[in-house]
Amino acid sequence: MEADADVTLIDVDLGVQVVRDPEYYKPSGDCKIRVEDTLFNIHRFLLERDSSAFETMFQLPQGMEKPQGSSDDDPIVLMGDTAEEFRALCWALYALPDEIVKESTATNSVKKLARVAVISHKYQLAAFQSWSLGSIRGRCTPGGYLRTCPSHLLPIILRPLILCREDSLVDTVVDVWLYRLSNLKQTGFIANFHAYDPLPVSAFSDAITFAEENQLRQFLGRLYYARLAVAHRDSKMPTSSLIKFPFGDLEHRHQQRILRGSWSLSAYWQHLITEKPSLQRNCPSSSTNCRPEWNSIWQDATAHGGATDILFKLRYIRDQIPSHRQNMTEGCANKGKAIIESLITQLEVALPDHFLGPP
Repeated sequence: MEADADVTLIDVDLGVQVVRDPEYYKPSGDCKIRVEDTLFNIHRFLLERDSSAFETMFQLPQGMEKPQGSSDDDPIVLMGDTAEEFRALCWALYALPDEIVKESTATNSVKKLARVAVISHKYQLAAFQSWSLGSIRGRCTPGGYLRTCPSHLLPIILRPLILCREDSLVDTVVDVWLYRLSNLKQTGFIANFHAYDPLPVSAFSDAITFAEENQLRQFLGRLYYARLAVAHRDSKMPTSSLIKFPFGDLEHRHQQRILRGSWSLSAYWQHLITEKPSLQRNCPSSSTNCRPEWNSIWQDATAHGGATDILFKLRYIRDQIPSHRQNMTEGCANKGKAIIESLITQLEVALPDHFLGPP
């Protein structure tokens, strides 16, 4: 049954109300597609271009006079997509050149571009995927759009990058997200961090949920670690009341993982400080200060950084080695730096294991 654009239709089989899209139910369209509770009517040839997956959907089954999608009563139903994603694809299909150019550079277009990238990837619309991803890439520079964009856009940007295996860009977005969550401006850990807008501690919850849902184990481990470091830093701030449990904003399982990681990292540091790696054994007899200097740097590191911020402590040791060169041979100093660099790399890789256990 045909109806006006603003009339609510009923799917008899599913018992759901279906509303025609106000913009992309085209009177001249020849392909009805339902996404969630929204009915679209667009031109079939636009979806058949670019060797997309829609070509298979549009093939006429043998013995049928009309293919699916020819009427409101028998639309093609897309599962697993959102009406907003398909509406964004429709915009890309019908957009004029000047609209595309404007949208590619507009600061408020990221959400639409991400939706186009996600749905064009799913249905193998290579040209639209390439264009939308290219526009997103232009925003994924550490000193650009990512440094000040609203936090709710970070997972929206990440999703198509993950789907399309843009690993280096995923790492960039993750790094900036962590920097902003950690509010590293207060620590001076990153040069020129004043250019980044810090995020409130409460924003950790959304980031942790995203990392867990998308099975980003490394990102999840880094988030737990950063949350620990922030809690330790905040506990040192002046306060007129007792310190509250710092992880009350997180779900119970995340609290348990962070507490487990805190214990594990503390135990790891105790092992390192007790059984610290030795320097070269063939140190010249005239340079007997090498080992005492090495031990002194390690001991000094215990007072720097949070109790479980082992990466900060290791970086502190690495950065102190040059100032002790006058009392150490060049060979021992270089050996010490190489040892610390190796420990940093190993811990960065193993961070999730401290919080989540072995994979």
